[in-house]
Amino acid sequence: MRVWISALVTLCFTALSWASIDAAPEFSTPAQEEQYYELIKDIRCPTCQNNNVAESNAPLARQLRGLIATQIEAGKGNSEINAYLVDRYGDFITYKPPFNPRTWLLWLAPSLVMLIAFLWWFVRRGKATTAATLSAEQREELQTWLDEYRSRS
Repeated sequence: MRVWISALVTLCFTALSWASIDAAPEFSTPAQEEQYYELIKDIRCPTCQNNNVAESNAPLARQLRGLIATQIEAGKGNSEINAYLVDRYGDFITYKPPFNPRTWLLWLAPSLVMLIAFLWWFVRRGKATTAATLSAEQREELQTWLDEYRSRS
């Protein structure tokens, strides 16, 4: 019985792996086909957000693949197609957002966080190395407490 169940589960997962994304359109030149695969690899699926349009099977990803293929067949270059997609969907559509006033925080945030963390560490380190001086009364009280603690042990 276990053999049949494991065979059935294996068959189901194998069938899922056979599910394919739409076939690539036919292009007149190999350069256009290469351009197509390069673009669909670098464009993020707005629906899935963690996949590019090459990996996604969402309806919007299918439409984007068709749109990219149509624009390639019309003779547009990568920069023109990227500009069109960014105008329509925003900088989020590409995995390589440009450095401009809208995205400066995105690019500089990691460096700013590291700088703040370093400054915080530097300031804290400086405070930790400062020796605390006790008054005579505090030293005597501490010594009394230590003597009592040691006598209990």
